[in-house]
Amino acid sequence: MRRSPIAIALTAAAMLAPAACGQGDGLPEADDGTDYDTCFEGTCTVLVTEGVEVEIDESFQVGTVSVESINDDTVDLEAAGGGLSFTLAVDTTGNFQGLLIVEVLGIEGDEAVLRFYPA
Repeated sequence: MRRSPIAIALTAAAMLAPAACGQGDGLPEADDGTDYDTCFEGTCTVLVTEGVEVEIDESFQVGTVSVESINDDTVDLEAAGGGLSFTLAVDTTGNFQGLLIVEVLGIEGDEAVLRFYPA
């Protein structure tokens, strides 16, 4: 059966629509979205961009974790309380003061998904 040019155009538009709306990206889901307050007690999965600061309870001896930069395949993080910094790739972890772990779950463009959890 021969398809009309309009039917072909509509099919192509329907196939491209999810990618254009950001639904087709390769980032894993950030359960806590951009609600960085959920990280205060040391457990969260969040979507971050450069410049985001995540405040962590003082019991972790970390203070605020800052996203210094997001590159093609790494995220640069710095902790104010411990003076620690990490450059982490996807599926790698950093251990702040032996009390808090941060893991990079995914990077795409200027966004990354980070998971924080107690050590």
